[in-house]
Amino acid sequence: MAKTWKDYILRSGAPLEYEVARAMSKSGFEVSADLSYLRRELDGSKEHSVDIFASFWGEPATFAAHLLVECKYRSPEKSLLLLQDPNVDIAVSNLGGTVVCVDHFVPFYLGTNAFLEMEADCPLVYKGVEIHEKDNAVDVEFRRAIQQLRFGMPAALHRAVESSIFNTEASVDDTHAIFLAPVLVTNAPLLVLKEEVDIKTIENAEDLSEIAERTGMAVLFSQHGPEYVQHFHGAMQQLVIGDFADSFIRLLEKSIRKKRKKIRCHESPAQILRDMRGDDQAWCYETGDQFYIVNLDYLPTFLSLFLSGCRMAYKFRGKRAGKEVVDPDKLFSMDGKDV
Repeated sequence: MAKTWKDYILRSGAPLEYEVARAMSKSGFEVSADLSYLRRELDGSKEHSVDIFASFWGEPATFAAHLLVECKYRSPEKSLLLLQDPNVDIAVSNLGGTVVCVDHFVPFYLGTNAFLEMEADCPLVYKGVEIHEKDNAVDVEFRRAIQQLRFGMPAALHRAVESSIFNTEASVDDTHAIFLAPVLVTNAPLLVLKEEVDIKTIENAEDLSEIAERTGMAVLFSQHGPEYVQHFHGAMQQLVIGDFADSFIRLLEKSIRKKRKKIRCHESPAQILRDMRGDDQAWCYETGDQFYIVNLDYLPTFLSLFLSGCRMAYKFRGKRAGKEVVDPDKLFSMDGKDV
């Protein structure tokens, strides 16, 4: 059958991006399109972009929740098959750690484990393969989408940190905690390969439902490589530098100490900014290894769960030199609303 104008518009991805943007706006997010970043390639640096950068602003001086979103439209005959992480006894992923939580620039510690139950209830996967129901199975597009998100995270973190530290008022009392997470949204059905499925099981199966189960969302663990380390620190080089920035950071540290948050030298705002710009790889693990994979129909529920986790982490904040631990049994109801 010849393709029509509808097929071409849908394949452009624009309608999916718009639908995702509207859903996020309805959930209270401020949405902007095409977060751009530079990535070094063989013939020099090239500009790339991620489809959506969305921000949810809490009350003044509380928190800001950011989502970096890549949208992938797929025609109706395609599904995304996700392979469960085979590391059962020795998990390399950080359960509950897909959301980057930054409390280094505020006079309190965020509660930990706020996203643990949200992630414990969805599959942990490490690969994805697009399946055409008749004649094809490829992983190139999925891997490319994840790379777009991964390499866009430093730009997203850069924007989030600068908006926290340097707001329009430029007041140390208006800094806020940061939550940031990368999300791949697709209209394709998400299928998770069942446990214990092997080659013989697949050979004997007559339908996909025999080897896979549908899910609304999953957490992907995909470890970054040395190129990302270089990219991250290069992207963060211009983060809040200069005489005014140095002066502001000193005032910020003084304000935090005055409000009785104990700051260890390796956790001070100045040191954290040096780590982001320097050779410390901890932030590369924080930002470049885990991703949410979400089906379009499940997006409203995901957004509700994400914001519930942010509110709970903020609610359990403390001033002691050790982070408050959130009881995961008290975090979420089944519909994603705060308990």
